[in-house]
Amino acid sequence: MLRASAMAILKRIFFKRRFSASERATIDFLRPTRFFSGMDAHVLASLHPYLHKRSYKPQEVVFFRQDPALALYILHTGSVQAFFPQADKPEPLQSFSPGDVFGYEALLPNKKRLFDAIATENTRLWAISHADLRALMAQDTRAAAQLLDRIAQCTQQSLENICQHYGEQVGFFQLKRALEV
Repeated sequence: MLRASAMAILKRIFFKRRFSASERATIDFLRPTRFFSGMDAHVLASLHPYLHKRSYKPQEVVFFRQDPALALYILHTGSVQAFFPQADKPEPLQSFSPGDVFGYEALLPNKKRLFDAIATENTRLWAISHADLRALMAQDTRAAAQLLDRIAQCTQQSLENICQHYGEQVGFFQLKRALEV
């Protein structure tokens, strides 16, 4: 009679899901990104049919602040700059490079963009629409849990960054307003 641990190993070998070559390529592309790292291969492979390639030329707008958050973006090649629009001159917030993920608010219902995103060179992005993300999350609880966990981690990191910046630049902005929910 097989021991329980040997039986568990046999189950993993014989019942392990096999991924197609295109699913494996998706897993290999997403796994090293900070947002998707550590997620189950099953969850990463489930994103494969929802990835849509988008190309942008230098200075082409990916989205504007206050646009509906219709997609999550994964930067494949090129670069994108995030700007906060100001009356006199846009304020640069962050530069995104290959492997970066932005537009997390697309995972949440009825959210708007927080900044302008503009390609700074020829850029290729992979986009996953809000509707596809919500459909995936409705049908796959493991994917939903892992994606929402990442949103919570990103939110926590943003709050830590705000608090650190506030500590370094007292008086630059009102912390109470920045942390209002």
